[in-house]
Amino acid sequence: MLLARRFLMDFASQYRKEIHKISRRAESALLAYSWLGNVRELENVIGRGCMLVRTSMLDLEDLPEEVRNRSVPGPTSPTTMGEAEKQAVIHALGKTKNKARAARNLGISRARLYRLMEKYGLAEDPSTEESFNEAAGE
Repeated sequence: MLLARRFLMDFASQYRKEIHKISRRAESALLAYSWLGNVRELENVIGRGCMLVRTSMLDLEDLPEEVRNRSVPGPTSPTTMGEAEKQAVIHALGKTKNKARAARNLGISRARLYRLMEKYGLAEDPSTEESFNEAAGE
């Protein structure tokens, strides 16, 4: 958030706008977003927001849709430890397509992975990540 605030000050000055802060909703969205483009992407998002803002505060509506959408918890957001565990297993298996590698990435034994797969009713040998997404309810 320090960088975001710095960019806000710089762009507010550059565009000669009286923008003083970032709303909590916008901060939550910025923090929830995974910044694949790192600092440059953040700078571009804040710059764009400063161009669009019509008040003295950068708000959620001033951010691009992809940043706004990441801040709203979806139906796959785990709410219990069991759900989080299931999501971690689904993600690891879908990402690696290899049980040994998935277990290693999770920091558990293959035997433990198999027990978790059985516990959560995950297919023994799903062919695609889509089958894991279906199990997750995505």
